[in-house]
Amino acid sequence: MVIGQVIKHQQKHRVVEVERRLLRGNAQQAQALLQETPRYQILNTAYIERLNGTMRERLEHVTRKCRNANSRIETLRHGMFLLGVTYNVC
Repeated sequence: MVIGQVIKHQQKHRVVEVERRLLRGNAQQAQALLQETPRYQILNTAYIERLNGTMRERLEHVTRKCRNANSRIETLRHGMFLLGVTYNVC
């Protein structure tokens, strides 16, 4: 398992520095995994930001557009499962 962390340092709402760290695994493992993805060659936040954007767009429970989201936890769980399956397969 390889876990990476990207920290964006900002000044006046602008990114001035991007720090990348490996929390688990080694650099060779991380580089091999990045090479498997032709579009991305460095560790970036775009991976998770895209997934989060898709989740917010597709699941209104996550964005709190409805007042009783907590009472529909089973619906949320099924929606997240369906979204995760289609996102990862497609």
